[in-house]
Amino acid sequence: MAKMKLALVGSVTTTNATPTVIVSQAISPSSVAYARATVTARDTSSNAGYASQKTAGITANGSGGISLVGTVATLLETCDAALGIVGLGAPTFTITFTSGVVNVTVTGKAGVTLAWDCDLLLLIN
Repeated sequence: MAKMKLALVGSVTTTNATPTVIVSQAISPSSVAYARATVTARDTSSNAGYASQKTAGITANGSGGISLVGTVATLLETCDAALGIVGLGAPTFTITFTSGVVNVTVTGKAGVTLAWDCDLLLLIN
């Protein structure tokens, strides 16, 4: 398999705390990948914001399975106090892997309209 660099972007609006996929990408079997996701969210009424960047290593086997190498690392996570405390009810996001697909999933806050943007970089070998 040839080496690839994929840059994907996505946007979504949430009004509750239901996890929502903002970007997803299938990974070819028998590959190794590095994922870096940068996510921002803005409260559309108060302009309070959230920003975070996370990274993960991924391996995909020939049968389409995909696994995380180590843990998802948080490089940065910050949130305006108006949206809550990071880790305690504030908006957040995760990088997950299911059935050969990398997903960036955002989780908003109940009763708050958040405009989300995501930039996902995948380096695949």
